[in-house]
Amino acid sequence: MSGEFAAAAAVTIVTTAMAWTVGRQWYARRRPYQAAWSLALAMAALAAGSYAVFLVAGRPPILFRLYYLFGAALNVAFLGLGSLYLVTKRSLRPLVIVLVVVSIVTASAVFAAPIDAIQLASTTGAGTHVLGDGPWLPLLIVMNTFGTVCLVGVALFSAGRTWLSHLAPERAIANVVIAVGALTIAGAGTVARLAGAGAFWVIMLIGWTVMFIGFMATSRRRVTATPTVQRSAVGDGTMRG
Repeated sequence: MSGEFAAAAAVTIVTTAMAWTVGRQWYARRRPYQAAWSLALAMAALAAGSYAVFLVAGRPPILFRLYYLFGAALNVAFLGLGSLYLVTKRSLRPLVIVLVVVSIVTASAVFAAPIDAIQLASTTGAGTHVLGDGPWLPLLIVMNTFGTVCLVGVALFSAGRTWLSHLAPERAIANVVIAVGALTIAGAGTVARLAGAGAFWVIMLIGWTVMFIGFMATSRRRVTATPTVQRSAVGDGTMRG
């Protein structure tokens, strides 16, 4: 358990740092994508922190439900929402309303789902099979699929567009790094099933760290860019801070 706790605690630190960084940028610039990302990253930090405390506090069900809701169900969807804001000038208010409503329904389903006490007492990794069957599962699949497709798709689209423009190849690479990190996080459960459940949080830590590196690279690139490049990059759909 000590290794799993350490990895979950490390994920908490990394995602908290990301949430703080994006939150400060939103406070300074008030961009919609920054608001969505800071919210999503705060969810990820809350999820990892809940799981870390869950491991050392006697495994209370409430902490597991919080971890599953914010970590497995919601945060990736809001990361995807933030990505969509980067590539469209249209209002996404209808989508935001849908996501909020679905999030409320998902939260109700997660907290209403029965818990297998035996699985709860011995669970490691992603915590699969702890919650009993219910509507939370298809909702989780839909939310995660939407978020992953949007996050990875926009990152790769932005990377290709930036690379072809020959304006900022470093940012193109940084967007690819973000996509790799997102895919690592999305595949953590599958990889853990092959490598052992104990690898789940280590893989999550790698994925979030890679995403953070990519994000910081895009932010640093924007700060150090020449005025001409900055003007050309405005509205280009890249994942910038």
